[in-house]
Amino acid sequence: MAVIGKIRKRTGLLLLVIVGGLGVFILQDAIQNYFFSTNNTRDVGEIAGQTIDRQDLSRAWDMQAILYSGPTGEQLTEQQQSTVTSKAWEKMIFNTAYAEQFEKVGIAVTREGEGNEAEDLYRGNTISSFFKNFQPYLNAEGEIDRTAMESFLQAMDNPEMLPPNQQGWIPWWAYMKEELVQTRLMEKYNTLFTKTAYVNKYEAKMNYMASNTKASFNYLYIPYTDIADSTVKYEESQLEEYYDNHIDEYKVATTRELSMVVFPIAPSTEDTNRVMDEVARVLQELPGVAEEEDTMYVYKNSSNPVDPTYKKYKELPKTIKDDSIAIAEGAIFGPAIKDGVVSVYKITDISKDTVYTANVSMIAMAKMDQQGQMLTDAALKVKEKEVKAVLDSANSGYAFDSLANKHSVDPNNFDQQTGEQKGGYIGEITNKSRQYFPQVIDAIFDANTTGVQELVETPTAYFIIKINKPSSLTSIDDVYRLVTVDKDLFASKKTIRELKTNANRLIQGADGNAEKFKLLVEETEGVNLEAPVTLTLDRVQNGEFTISPKVGKSKNMGSWAFEEAEVGGAPKFFEVEGNYVVAVLTKATNEGENNLAAVRERVERDLLNQLKYETFEERISKISGPLKDRVDEYNKQFNGNAKRERVEKHILANNYLLASPEPSVIGAVFGIGEGNRSNPIKGNSGLFIVETIKEDAAEELADYTEEALKKQRSLSYTIERILNMAIREWAEIEDNRLKSGAL
Repeated sequence: MAVIGKIRKRTGLLLLVIVGGLGVFILQDAIQNYFFSTNNTRDVGEIAGQTIDRQDLSRAWDMQAILYSGPTGEQLTEQQQSTVTSKAWEKMIFNTAYAEQFEKVGIAVTREGEGNEAEDLYRGNTISSFFKNFQPYLNAEGEIDRTAMESFLQAMDNPEMLPPNQQGWIPWWAYMKEELVQTRLMEKYNTLFTKTAYVNKYEAKMNYMASNTKASFNYLYIPYTDIADSTVKYEESQLEEYYDNHIDEYKVATTRELSMVVFPIAPSTEDTNRVMDEVARVLQELPGVAEEEDTMYVYKNSSNPVDPTYKKYKELPKTIKDDSIAIAEGAIFGPAIKDGVVSVYKITDISKDTVYTANVSMIAMAKMDQQGQMLTDAALKVKEKEVKAVLDSANSGYAFDSLANKHSVDPNNFDQQTGEQKGGYIGEITNKSRQYFPQVIDAIFDANTTGVQELVETPTAYFIIKINKPSSLTSIDDVYRLVTVDKDLFASKKTIRELKTNANRLIQGADGNAEKFKLLVEETEGVNLEAPVTLTLDRVQNGEFTISPKVGKSKNMGSWAFEEAEVGGAPKFFEVEGNYVVAVLTKATNEGENNLAAVRERVERDLLNQLKYETFEERISKISGPLKDRVDEYNKQFNGNAKRERVEKHILANNYLLASPEPSVIGAVFGIGEGNRSNPIKGNSGLFIVETIKEDAAEELADYTEEALKKQRSLSYTIERILNMAIREWAEIEDNRLKSGAL
């Protein structure tokens, strides 16, 4: 049963919380409702000619959510939900486009009979690499252990072996086995193609030489930033010609650019003054409030009332510890403002707090069945007899650790690192601990001798306690009785109405036109346009709805940008995470629409660089001499920022220079030969002239077999990537999740 201990370790059991695995399904229903609302059409897209149904996608989401959250069914964060959304869509692509390819070439994974490949993946001699890091399969040395593996599989085949709070392993394991099969299918398919990769001796030699040949060189560099963009003039016809000549370089993704005004829903000066008046009243009244009346005062006057409580010095609010006022009975501190709350504090008592520590072992026996239901009266009587028998055995000298390992359901009886049982040993525990019921803590610290104590009964369990070392005083601390009165600093209804009014004025004044909206914003005092925000369709389709760090997440805003908004059209109002936002769509690009308007900024940048290069080339060609002299003269004549640098032993295979890819420059270094200087070279970041000082060619190898294998592995990765792209292109994937409301 050691594997069950490992499972307990992975599922994070809480003391005697015997709850079924329903939590994850309730959570997933809520998330599913969010991501897969039932509005609009049931069709959410098309893959390889097959229509993708909303319910199919929903089921894929459920499966991926369980796989991602694991057997514990831990709540998914927003980012994890986005990841699961992406994985669910990828699963639909796999189940259609990829599955069809597998069928065409006759690839399958057998699931029954002799040579059952599916079972072999998790039980056979060639199990999946996934299990190398799968804790229930591993021994203490981190190696796969067949005994542990079979114990785990036995538990998966017999769910009744697992307590209710571990039943989440059953659906997780079912989905994981299917995931392993699909992974193996993909491996087989890729292998068909990657095995065709062959690297001959010449190719291996060239690869080795490129990785080991080095050169030292000097270079002259004039960055494109040396000329301001605004000083470079060109005609529209030049831009069009440049675009036509380089059209293949400008691939267009589906994006939307938004301009917006953000109105934070924050308290006005009037709101702040109102709250501070209330705080002033509290500061005046609180000193005269008697200790026996302060709890009632807090509940009458605090926005977030909490009972006065004793705190150690390190637990006191920073305002108190940083204040120059001495911490004394009756001292008042504040006001302190943090996260929209104004706080006033009062110390009403200073006393000593004693901490006692004892060393104990325990056996916990639950009053509930495996389904988490309280035992019936008849069953409880049977349980009482069992408990008494265990207590009698412990009192008669029977090994306490053996009794604990056999009968205790206390999760603290399991080592958190190894998952092994601990013989009921709990170790050090203090009288302040909330780890156990108060009855248990009282019994521990009432005992003054070692050994097994009287039985302790709580509402949900029986405890047999063994004192290994009686309690002793371990610390005495000063504690301070703290009274806290909070006042929330928030925007009033009046302020909120004014914010909405201001937003509506912009919308109405724009008269359905984005340009008018921008002009109106410029003319309106106290209102500013945020920096333009570009959203990409693939991110929105995969559940990432963050508009900007300031605005936050908005599903509605993302959907509007891609499905409703028109470029230059009417502004729209949104309420997003504590902000009112008025946005307009200022730019849109769509994949496959290769036109100058869609990529104008990129083309302008590249044309400007081309024109700057031509200017640099003309200037530098009129200056002769060594590179250093040419740099000095260039900077003198044109007030420039040209420089001359030296590079030692640069590797041929490394195309980067000045943190930018510069293949033309590096190619020239190794192409012109030692002692030679190049003509001007148009680089990605500026103009270059290089002179090669010394080239160190790699020594040839007697055998290039290992190099061929290295190159072949690299080719295999490339083949897999190209194969993946080819399948997706063939499938003609039409993703309508956003339009159909499936996001």
